[in-house]
Amino acid sequence: MASPSSPLLPRRDTNTSTRRKQQSRRTSTAGQNVFTRPFPSAVTYDLSTPDQATIRLPPGSTWTSGPHWHDTHTEFLQVISGRAHIVLGLDRGGGGGGSKASAALGHRNGGANDEGHSGAGDSSDNDDLIVMPAVGPEDGVVVVPRGTVHEWRRSQTRGVEDELVVKEWTDPKDGQKEGFFRNLNGIILDALAAEARAQAEQQDSGAGAQGKLLSWRMRTLDLELNNLFWRMDNWPLVLDQARGWPGWVHGLATRAVLIGSVVLGKVLGLKGVYPEYDAQRS
Repeated sequence: MASPSSPLLPRRDTNTSTRRKQQSRRTSTAGQNVFTRPFPSAVTYDLSTPDQATIRLPPGSTWTSGPHWHDTHTEFLQVISGRAHIVLGLDRGGGGGGSKASAALGHRNGGANDEGHSGAGDSSDNDDLIVMPAVGPEDGVVVVPRGTVHEWRRSQTRGVEDELVVKEWTDPKDGQKEGFFRNLNGIILDALAAEARAQAEQQDSGAGAQGKLLSWRMRTLDLELNNLFWRMDNWPLVLDQARGWPGWVHGLATRAVLIGSVVLGKVLGLKGVYPEYDAQRS
């Protein structure tokens, strides 16, 4: 009978086993309240206050929230400093103006606005598109009704070079906003760290750029995020807005993609939400 050290038996690759354990391990961020991601899409999330996020975008950051909507939460955006480019509604390629921007602006106390706008989560198919290219502190709170597609980023207005600071919260204040951002940053930062380790190992092995392979975390990042989106009421558009699809088509497409991601995630053991990233509050 062959012994464990016998050449008749396949040799266990201890390096591969170690790499797999490292890739499956998640960084505990339960006691962390500030998360920073690097350029080009540099962003800092401050989650020190429960049920709200303070988001900072430095000059030159290409970060964007991406077009998305929420089924069960009204969202509020308040620019603290700098200028933000905010879009509400589906952009079907025809552009938009600020003529109805006042409808999206609430009061400085964060009062709700009952007027709805074009959204993929709504059964209605409103054609309103509100583009606010340079929202500042003086504009008060921007109200994003449930079901309204929206996106925001740094303003591209000439001369705007200050850091953008935006406070974001939702109604109801059920802890989901904080949970979403904690898991979002934990997943992305762990994927970036895994990718850096993989590249370092490839350089050490002499594989070079031609042999570059994405780490498992990076290859499954979109799948992981889709599982998070499904569980945290964050519905990203998956179809091109410029194609002119009505809101209900966007809604069906997004739900189909996310359902498929959840099914595949179960097979691969990916959930999008992990206890290692949950907050520990006294």
